[in-house]
Amino acid sequence: MAELIEAYKPKCCNKVYIYKRNAVRHEKKCPHNPDNKACRTCKHRIICYETVYNKNHGGNPGSTDYDVKCWWCEYLEKEINKYAGMFGDDSDRIAPKMNCEWWKQGEVQDGKIDKKRK
Repeated sequence: MAELIEAYKPKCCNKVYIYKRNAVRHEKKCPHNPDNKACRTCKHRIICYETVYNKNHGGNPGSTDYDVKCWWCEYLEKEINKYAGMFGDDSDRIAPKMNCEWWKQGEVQDGKIDKKRK
């Protein structure tokens, strides 16, 4: 039989914690918290999709192509990628930011916005 317990949930997301101090600590670093001015809550961040074209399509062009979800900063005109800078020069990519100087209040984007990058 399941047992009812008291838990703490941060205001910014749906995680739950048994101890209040852990929920408070999480809020200070959560990318869903607008107070942190993170890419996730910025109006400059858009979700886009890039098509990966498979050259080995077995005689049926387009049948094995697929879309990859990515994030784009309209202000900096760069892709937001958590691996940016790890493998050499990435002048066209940036890592997700916290306390960004260009941050503007936006909505938390959960995949419903589908803009194509130009």
